[in-house]
Amino acid sequence: MFDWHFTIRGPRDTEFAGGVYHGRILLPADYPFKPPNIILLTPNGRFEVKKKICLSISAYHPEHWQPAWGVRLILEALISFMPTKGEGAIGALDFTADERKKLASESVTWSCPQCGDIKNLIPEEAPRDAAPVESKYASQIAQLHIHNMEPEAKAPATENPPTDATPTAAPPTLEPIAAPAFDSPATPDVHAAPVPVQPVASTPVVRPSPAAPTSPVAAPRQSDFVDSVLQGISTALVIALLALVYKKLLQLNGNVIAE
Repeated sequence: MFDWHFTIRGPRDTEFAGGVYHGRILLPADYPFKPPNIILLTPNGRFEVKKKICLSISAYHPEHWQPAWGVRLILEALISFMPTKGEGAIGALDFTADERKKLASESVTWSCPQCGDIKNLIPEEAPRDAAPVESKYASQIAQLHIHNMEPEAKAPATENPPTDATPTAAPPTLEPIAAPAFDSPATPDVHAAPVPVQPVASTPVVRPSPAAPTSPVAAPRQSDFVDSVLQGISTALVIALLALVYKKLLQLNGNVIAE
């Protein structure tokens, strides 16, 4: 379930044209909240074989990952990265154009131990005279870039993907499954930050503070009334007690006189 095989075609008008490349996408258990690992299995001259490659859409850069990115976008972005320079990134190669063309011609005969001949896993390529169809992920792919070890080389790396984002590949096994998974929430929380800018609500909370003394005013009045009642009762009890003592004294005096 978490180990997917894919097959893509090399982008047109490049040294990868005519090539068919097979690889694996290793999805983490908490996908799509974390990015996958991408491994190429077919020799291609751009990425190392059987090694996790470093791309802004791979697990090497979780800070760039967006849960809305599906497998279809990952594959189209991978195709757009193939003609770009490796710039020393992990798993990157910089073969010459002639070497890559040779590997592209040899790739159609490559066979996967699990999937079989890869040329049978992908539909026929559209005629060259057919009008190219722009990918709906073109704007997102244009913003992606390959992680470079040299900071100076980051600028050309980000400029290449937009020019190569128009060729689209149609992986037969992954498109129907991955594309619907995360297309709709493409931009759900991009601009969620402006919401907290509402300080007006804090002002009414401070204003009612003068009205606060009104509620304590009633409480002291009630307490004074209760205190006065209790004081009156205690005074009456003291008077009654004194009256009883006085009566006892009178009775004692009367008994003494009678004797």
